[in-house]
Amino acid sequence: MITAKGGRRAGLNDHGLRDNSRVTDTPHSVVRLRIATPSLRFFAAVVDSLVLALVAWGTDNAAEIFTRSWDEMIAPVPDFLYFWLLHARYGQTFGKWLFGIKVVSVHTAVPPSVRSSAIRAGFFVGVPLIPLVGGFIGVLNLLHMFGDGRRQCYHDRFADTVVVIVPAQSPAAPRPSDRSELTAA
Repeated sequence: MITAKGGRRAGLNDHGLRDNSRVTDTPHSVVRLRIATPSLRFFAAVVDSLVLALVAWGTDNAAEIFTRSWDEMIAPVPDFLYFWLLHARYGQTFGKWLFGIKVVSVHTAVPPSVRSSAIRAGFFVGVPLIPLVGGFIGVLNLLHMFGDGRRQCYHDRFADTVVVIVPAQSPAAPRPSDRSELTAA
């Protein structure tokens, strides 16, 4: 029988009950991060869509200054900037913050680099814009999380990121190490 740290049976929490959340833990890690569920990611995406819709609605009159073709070319730019800059700086968009989840680097368990965030946002925002096949690839991107051990979509895999549940920090808890790594449970 495989046991987790502390002699407990793997898959059981401190109370002996089955823990259905996926937990990432390595022998050298101080931080245990639970992978976010698809439902948390979905509801965070709904909130982010509402935020971006409000931005689009608020700038609609300003966009009428441009010609129709120019408007279509710059339409995805606010979406890209929203995801890119917030993930690079905080690891969270407003929706992720509201639902207690965060994007972190697979290698460091801290918010992704500017480059990784740009790759992630570019794939997520840009792929659905490809004529004829973009919508299909976008759906495959989202469905990939159901067949992946870390629940990663393609945009997560290309950027070496994973979405985790933000751990509750007690005032006396030690600060997590920046050198922790993530592995599939």
